[in-house]
Amino acid sequence: MLECASSDCTGHQRHVDQALLIVIPTLHVGGAERLVEWTAPLLQNRGWRVAVMTLFDEGQCAETLRAAQIPLLRCETGHRFYLEHNQLPRLLELAIRPGLMRGLCHDISEAMSLSDRGVLHAHCLPSQLVCRHVAGTQPAWPYIETSHLPVISPGSNWLNNSIRASLFRSWLRSVRIHICVGAALAESLRPQLPSWLTIAIVPNGIPLPPHSDIPSTGQAEGTPSNAPSIVFVGSGKPQKNLPSLVAAFRIVAAQSPYARLHLCGKIRPQDLVGAGASLEAVQSLIATGQITLHGVIDGVGAVLRQTKVSCLVSRWEALPIAGVEMLYHGNNVVLSDIPPHREISDDGRYAWLVDPNDPEKIAQALKQALSQPVDQGLLAERREWIRANYSIESHVDALEKIYLDLLEGRDVECPS
Repeated sequence: MLECASSDCTGHQRHVDQALLIVIPTLHVGGAERLVEWTAPLLQNRGWRVAVMTLFDEGQCAETLRAAQIPLLRCETGHRFYLEHNQLPRLLELAIRPGLMRGLCHDISEAMSLSDRGVLHAHCLPSQLVCRHVAGTQPAWPYIETSHLPVISPGSNWLNNSIRASLFRSWLRSVRIHICVGAALAESLRPQLPSWLTIAIVPNGIPLPPHSDIPSTGQAEGTPSNAPSIVFVGSGKPQKNLPSLVAAFRIVAAQSPYARLHLCGKIRPQDLVGAGASLEAVQSLIATGQITLHGVIDGVGAVLRQTKVSCLVSRWEALPIAGVEMLYHGNNVVLSDIPPHREISDDGRYAWLVDPNDPEKIAQALKQALSQPVDQGLLAERREWIRANYSIESHVDALEKIYLDLLEGRDVECPS
């Protein structure tokens, strides 16, 4: 099941005796899924014997992994759940349905039994439940977790509930190491997590084309001579705060009737409802062409380069891949004034930072970004900043170092 990687390596030391099992609930398009899609082939090229286990092995990311000849291991219990309920199991379903979790962990244990040496890296799973079922299996692999659960806690009421706080901490109690995706998130989590939990900083990364492959943005759509255009890339999940973005856009459009908002990703009209906008109002904006839902698209970089303003006003995030893409490929960028966005924008040097809960302030920033010419010098500097800090290669380097430290019994270097 965990077959040896191909022999063509990229200059990194080969680790032919070491397996890596990545476990993730689904392989549909999303931040964690895209990271797996990008990192698994790179780690395979470095000699790791990589396999990906999922509850449901379909979706765009699954197709990419198959093309890279990464073995996909489907949890049959999760697949049956999908067929019976016509929906993918949610994270909560894994916690409250023992049979579903037992099935997943049984399949994990079976996959681990095929290799004497490896690392188990789970994404977005209840850690304690995984460890409880997998603990005692032979061989005993190091277990690490990249979870979205802690992202909910900073600045929200989620962790203030003592019962949920206890449940949250118990989920993480068996974890050898927990990966944070940025320094800002690590610092916000540290006071809320127990001292026995190791936190490692692994900034997310994106594939970055060479500068020579990036066309000039001088004639981009949305420059002052053209219709003022704004683009959002992401999903319709509540944390993306699309109702506030739409409310801000309506303020902009009231003064600039030719303004256009392009939404790229898995987004439905009902995801835009709120902040004073009804479904009827949203549908009217779509019908008149002021808002366009493009769905999931290929070539996000080209879309960002061809639009004057990129905007991401999430209420909370880990370390946003879409935000990093906007800063590398986009022109003028508007982000939320939250720790991860401050981190990727060098404390606002490379973006307008706004209160995500204030449509008036978002609208003011959008108007400034639309009216201000693109500073090509600052744009080049910003791309160098992203390349130095958030390339997919640097992300894989950091992951691989943690894997090797764990396998060799070395202490993992963590922030003080």
